[in-house]
Amino acid sequence: MIIAVTNGKMTVRCSSREDSLTASVFGMLRYLPSSIISDFLATAINNLDQTLEIPELDFEFRFWPYFHRPIGCDFDVEPDVIVSTNGHIYVIEAKLSSGKSGSGYDKENNGIKDQLVREYLLKQELSSVCQVDIEDIDFNLIYLTNDYFQSKEDLTESKSAADIIPSIDTADFERNSFRMNWSDLIPILKDFIQENDVDDKCKLIASDINRYLNYLGIAHFGGFADVVSDDFLPLINMAMDKDFMFFPYENKRWDWPRSEYGLLIQFQRTKEEGETLWLK
Repeated sequence: MIIAVTNGKMTVRCSSREDSLTASVFGMLRYLPSSIISDFLATAINNLDQTLEIPELDFEFRFWPYFHRPIGCDFDVEPDVIVSTNGHIYVIEAKLSSGKSGSGYDKENNGIKDQLVREYLLKQELSSVCQVDIEDIDFNLIYLTNDYFQSKEDLTESKSAADIIPSIDTADFERNSFRMNWSDLIPILKDFIQENDVDDKCKLIASDINRYLNYLGIAHFGGFADVVSDDFLPLINMAMDKDFMFFPYENKRWDWPRSEYGLLIQFQRTKEEGETLWLK
């Protein structure tokens, strides 16, 4: 699949591109050292700005597992991928161009419309499948997209929907629901390829995945730190006739929100007083 797509022999329709991306990338990751998927999962961050601690163990991958009315649910659930090892479970909902399916709670029909909330309710079912007490299971929901900003908004919306459901502890939902970006896999693959003691076949697999991501237009943004200080900021100052200092967005990690307007850059005189600029 990857070779056919990247060589222009197969056109991946928009409707099926997310499934193709999920199958191609995670299907190939199974053949690479577990440190790759561990490092990728470790890039996940929740809306409390907390990250995951991932064990470097052998992982089991389950693709599109179908749950017919799982424990505690009156509906069917089918996440894209479940990655698990020794009681650590990562339920992954993968998107590329589209957002999550559904939102909110249908009180009249007593149904949960929000896709992420539905998948979060798999915790009880999966603890039974893994034969681990629900108190001991390390359950995490991961929303994998190509949009840093919208995924954060989607998780915030899902938290509001989860707040209505008695069986969900909203604080646990916020703590155990993470967002992750496809592009964060690229530097992990590049570092792996450059290692001296890596098997040639593994390097080839990693190179194919990287090439596939680039073909789909998925690019990693590494930050403006060097560019801004040396070249970029003086041009902005000249154009705007202002003298700005530079701080990362929200003074946190390089988590630049994107929208239809472009890329949001924040320039500030101090950390309390600032202005924003959209780059297209």
